[in-house]
Amino acid sequence: GIIDAGWTSVDGYTDLETCVADLSHQLSVKRRKGDSELSTRVPMVNYSHYRYLLHMPGSATGSYSRNLQYLWSHGAVVLIWRHDALEWYYPFLR
Repeated sequence: GIIDAGWTSVDGYTDLETCVADLSHQLSVKRRKGDSELSTRVPMVNYSHYRYLLHMPGSATGSYSRNLQYLWSHGAVVLIWRHDALEWYYPFLR
């Protein structure tokens, strides 16, 4: 695959299986083998080894995440999940 991403934990649901089932239904996407398995968390100090970093919501229910402010400091291209929250600096991004 193009993106190597995985679940490290889940908020807003009782367990990962319930979360994946609900999100796949909401988004009308086909589930794949391994979708409900937890991945190993990558330490933030290692983020600088990657060309691209992915900013996702704070929880599976789409809450705000403060992670974005830390991603900028790693020198990578930050891909931002489309969300309704606006940061004060968004108008200054190119």
